[in-house]
Amino acid sequence: MSAFDRRAHWERVHREKDPAQVSWHQADPARSLAILRESRARRIVDAGGGSSFLVDRLLDEPSVEVCVVDISQAALDRARARLESRPTWARDRERVRLIAADLSRSLDGGASSDPGSATDGPDAIESGWADAWHDRAAFHFLATPAEREGYARNLARVLRPGGVAIIAGFAPDGPTRCSGLDVSRHDGASVAAAINAATAGAGATADRIGAATDGDRAAPIVALVREERETHRTPGGADQSFNWAILRRL
Repeated sequence: MSAFDRRAHWERVHREKDPAQVSWHQADPARSLAILRESRARRIVDAGGGSSFLVDRLLDEPSVEVCVVDISQAALDRARARLESRPTWARDRERVRLIAADLSRSLDGGASSDPGSATDGPDAIESGWADAWHDRAAFHFLATPAEREGYARNLARVLRPGGVAIIAGFAPDGPTRCSGLDVSRHDGASVAAAINAATAGAGATADRIGAATDGDRAAPIVALVREERETHRTPGGADQSFNWAILRRL
């Protein structure tokens, strides 16, 4: 599926369905919050966050800054409308950015980004800005090596060394399709391996990945700290097996 088609697909999903109807909906993102609080992250990227309630809960935390990135403008518009109803929005708005962009393409504001697509602030995230990269149910939709390479480049550039990457998706015994699309299934080790392999495959240069040199471009960029399993109950009542990989940026 091309980037254009993927964007059209997700715009249609978010325009046609109420947020509480999509299978990945969570009224209370408790596990995400617990892991992020444990990490003590103050600057957080919510990758593929869309209209999730995670940003609302994170803004309840003093001094936390959040950047939500999603391919769907419609999803971000819903999030913005909800956030603007917060009594503290006049103060909170300085701590949140909503960026409409494809996670498999550049988020550095370069030629491969999507100019003018940001709903709040520039279509860019500064290198090393994030203490934590949180992704619940986005990575498993990346179907090709090129898409995973783009995603890994963004993670490696945006997440500071020592930061935490939290990547949750369908476990090895989870569904094989979601929202009409094929998905990949992972345990913690295979998530780490996929990120590291994608970065090596990208042949990323020092300005993208950090202090890499010609001799160590294939060095891993993340290490698995631990993994957790979860059974997610969809709004329709189905059980889905999720795996959470908690990774450290090297």
